[in-house]
Amino acid sequence: MVKSSKKPIKPKSRSKMTRGKKKPANLDKISKQEKKFHQKVKFNIPLKKNSSIYQKNKTQPKKQSQMSTMDTDINEDNDDDSLILPLDMLSDEENEQINIQTDDEDDNEHVESYERLPRSSFNNTNQQRPLLPIKTDRGQLIAQSTPIVEQEIEDDEDEQEEEEPTSSISSPSPPSKPVSVVELIAERDKKLNETKQTIVTLCDLIMKSPYEEISNLKQLRLLLNLGDPLISMTIRKLTMLSLVELFRDIVPGYRIRSLKEQTKDENEEIKNMKNKKQTKKEILSKDVKIIRHFEQTLLKHYQDFLHFLEQCAKKNLPDNHLKKTKHNQIKIMESSKLNLGHLAIQCLCKLLTSLHHFNFRTNLLNVIIQFMGSELSLEVVRFVTRLLKTRSYAVEPCVLDVFLSLNIREISPIEEKKLEKASKPDYRSQKLSRRDRRQHKEKQELTKLLENKTLANRQEHRLKLNRQIIELIFLNYFRLLKRRLNLRLMPSVCEGLAKFANLINIEYMDDLITCFYDELSSEQTGLNQRAKFHCLITVFSILNRQQVLIHIDPQRFYALFYSLLLPCPSDMDIDLVIKLIQLMLIDRYKQLSKNKLLAFIKRLLTMILHLQLNKSISAVLVMIKALLTISTLVTEQLFDNEFSGSGIKYLWELNDPEYCHAQNATLYELVLLRTTSDKHIRQQCEEILSGKFQLDTHVLRSCQENALAYLQLTDNNQQSEK
Repeated sequence: MVKSSKKPIKPKSRSKMTRGKKKPANLDKISKQEKKFHQKVKFNIPLKKNSSIYQKNKTQPKKQSQMSTMDTDINEDNDDDSLILPLDMLSDEENEQINIQTDDEDDNEHVESYERLPRSSFNNTNQQRPLLPIKTDRGQLIAQSTPIVEQEIEDDEDEQEEEEPTSSISSPSPPSKPVSVVELIAERDKKLNETKQTIVTLCDLIMKSPYEEISNLKQLRLLLNLGDPLISMTIRKLTMLSLVELFRDIVPGYRIRSLKEQTKDENEEIKNMKNKKQTKKEILSKDVKIIRHFEQTLLKHYQDFLHFLEQCAKKNLPDNHLKKTKHNQIKIMESSKLNLGHLAIQCLCKLLTSLHHFNFRTNLLNVIIQFMGSELSLEVVRFVTRLLKTRSYAVEPCVLDVFLSLNIREISPIEEKKLEKASKPDYRSQKLSRRDRRQHKEKQELTKLLENKTLANRQEHRLKLNRQIIELIFLNYFRLLKRRLNLRLMPSVCEGLAKFANLINIEYMDDLITCFYDELSSEQTGLNQRAKFHCLITVFSILNRQQVLIHIDPQRFYALFYSLLLPCPSDMDIDLVIKLIQLMLIDRYKQLSKNKLLAFIKRLLTMILHLQLNKSISAVLVMIKALLTISTLVTEQLFDNEFSGSGIKYLWELNDPEYCHAQNATLYELVLLRTTSDKHIRQQCEEILSGKFQLDTHVLRSCQENALAYLQLTDNNQQSEK
């Protein structure tokens, strides 16, 4: 073997002689490399391997294989010495070349292999959701995933579609030049003209062929929620007005049936066809299908538009019970929002006046009535009074029934404090300049506005308006009672006076009571039985409220009520009968005589036998229980024989409760009612006959509520409980 002429290159290493000559290192100082090493060991960070030195599997070149054995021995010794040295004694180049083996190398290999795996989220075909991996005892990482449901995939796709425009907006855009005000106005005008043109074209298409282009209503409704802040408010107002006019022209002159109603009718027709053994199905023509499609799409978009107007009015209009903060402070609304809320109310009113025959009429009324304040209701009452005067009260009863929708419970007193005129401030004596005077006037105006917006002043203003409304309503009612201009309006007058009886002034009560008695006792009267009940409710609500100030004998009204119970009133008037029993008998039980109490109990039981609905029978029985508990010693006579006592029979035809001899009557009606099929009636009759109800001490307090609760039950519920 011929040796190579070139000398072998010696590796860079320090000999043992030079190692001893090196200066001692400072023990206090630590090198950067050692700091890095300690940090990696502390936080379990994998150490990097130098591929240039640590390569076991690679073959060495031929030149290095031909080196002498002595050179290899020297190199091995030097390598061992270099590994023995501490890190701070090595050079930077050697420190980088050293590969320190740790116990976490296997884990690092597993981590690298796991990181090289493809992600399932980047591959749409792999319908797997990745989960967190599991690490075994040996340090191996096991990947996990779950299959994705189709609904979740669709939701993710929708979210990605929604996030695309937002991501494009949120992505950092290159710095743009500052835009001037003139450029913004020009851009706004340009966008506004374009959207106006689209509104015009869509409305024109729908107007020309509504049956074919009815689907364009969806595009018009989307313009209501336009996201551009420059033109969103103006475009919303324009689309609202255009949709109102469009619906007024497109909507047919009849009410459209919904899909539920149509399916019910079709099912009934199918049942009838099966009964008649005709199995032929009705085939709809092309024109009928087009008309049905037009009607259903129109109804859907009309309903959505009404819902939008309602929400717009509620959010943008101030209301005392909606817009107050926790500290009863009224929120100040922006002028633009207020204008939008007023426009929404105007649109609702236009739709109600022009499309009162179409669907969702009651919903429109409920929304508009919610926003009727005291000022608006005062204007409505004034308009109605003018109408009644011009037509000399020759109107339908429904015109006066408008007053019943008002919920007025309080009014301001008559004597109001007169505000003294405030003296003008003397600016000359104060030596104020013009500027100071102007500022002083502005402060005074602001304080006045703030005082008017406080809660107490707002309540006073509301009570004053309520008083004006009540005065106008009573003016119409008293005029009709006195002059008897239209007898058809008398039932609505009596009902209105019964509702607002607690607000009637004491000065008018004597005249009102005498007027009612004349109406009730006269034979030629325009009052029906329900109106007479309302008159009695008005009289006794006045008497119970003002017992000290009014000295009137109500005996004549007891006789009138006793006579109205036979012939039996209808089932629709039982609620008024229950109110009268509460006002006349239970609330005034201390002023009742023995004969009067027994006569009313007997007359009510005979009235029950003529009623048709079970719920009205059970309601009256609840009130009879309360009457029997007023004085148990007196009412026990009704369970005895008919001929006991004075020997005179019970005069059921006499309409005077004092002289009909009710103490000689017996309650045989309870025995007849025990044979009915209704479960509640049987239980109530058994309680009355056994006397179990007398143990309940709260019968008198809760009798009216329990009786009215029975009236709210339907016949279907009663049949299901049998």
